[in-house]
Amino acid sequence: MGKIKILVVDDESTIREIIKDMITSNLRKSLPEITVESASTGAEAIKDLKNNKYDLLLCDWQLSDMTGDKVIECLKASTELNQTPFIMITAYTDKEIIAKSLKLGAAGFIVKPFNAKTLTDKITHALKARA
Repeated sequence: MGKIKILVVDDESTIREIIKDMITSNLRKSLPEITVESASTGAEAIKDLKNNKYDLLLCDWQLSDMTGDKVIECLKASTELNQTPFIMITAYTDKEIIAKSLKLGAAGFIVKPFNAKTLTDKITHALKARA
């Protein structure tokens, strides 16, 4: 699959680090050239998305400055970025949030807490679907 670049967006630094560790630990064998970067706010994520090419976005629903769907709407509004797959991550199990994520085109949806297998399965599926 070559070089893969993933952006993880979550306002909790511990969660960002756990997700980054899960990705690198569990996908390094199948994707040796994987890079994982992170953003702590929606605004930072939007700026990063506009300045860098990512193969996948993992975005928390509840950020400190906006909800994840607003980040995704900015992504989808850009002709350069609108094909970037995303996985929504949330602690909420509200069916409206899931439905909105899917309507926006989510490649996956993960409810916290989750394990490394769930995360890596969703990422692998999203990257295969993109290819």
